[in-house]
Amino acid sequence: MMKRTSGVLAALLASALFLSGCAGTGAGTGSGTDVFLGSPEAEATATATAEPAPSVIPGDEDGDGKLSEFEKQVQAKKTPRDYTLPDGTVVQIDPAVPLPTPVVEALRQAVRPAVDAVFAVSSREGPTTSARLQDLQALLDVQAAATGKSIIVAHRINSADGVIWGATRSGGSTVSFRSSSDKTTLIDRATRWANDRGYELIVFD
Repeated sequence: MMKRTSGVLAALLASALFLSGCAGTGAGTGSGTDVFLGSPEAEATATATAEPAPSVIPGDEDGDGKLSEFEKQVQAKKTPRDYTLPDGTVVQIDPAVPLPTPVVEALRQAVRPAVDAVFAVSSREGPTTSARLQDLQALLDVQAAATGKSIIVAHRINSADGVIWGATRSGGSTVSFRSSSDKTTLIDRATRWANDRGYELIVFD
């Protein structure tokens, strides 16, 4: 009986040792920490190709990447340019800012005869007055093209009701404000109008 019991115990001990060895062998491949053999494969890295930033074209107001004829004209008008004074002096003009005083005085000399011609006739002479106002406007157009700066002039008009103050501008025959018998009132109106539109205002007494 004792020998049989010893044999059973020996068999149980052998089984336990066998199971223990199996458990140890599987520890590296089971739910524990895996053992990785070999070199890891390099992960594919996606390389994004940066899109080149679109070139900004000066004067391209609508952002279509090119200049239309209108945009070219606007850009040319904004470009600084040289202006030759009557004495031959060359002055650089930036159309984005008020004209230099020497240029304003040169314009005053150039435009004065046309302004005086308007005042020399009564508005009762409708066709004559209209023709002289058109001549004045045409002269302002020429000077605006030369300076790159739109121009409006405040001047007297010999009307049927007496002397009144009005305004004539380059680039059009009318302004959006009324004439006035009061010089200060007209100049205030013309100043606001010119400032809102980037015009150079010149007042003729």
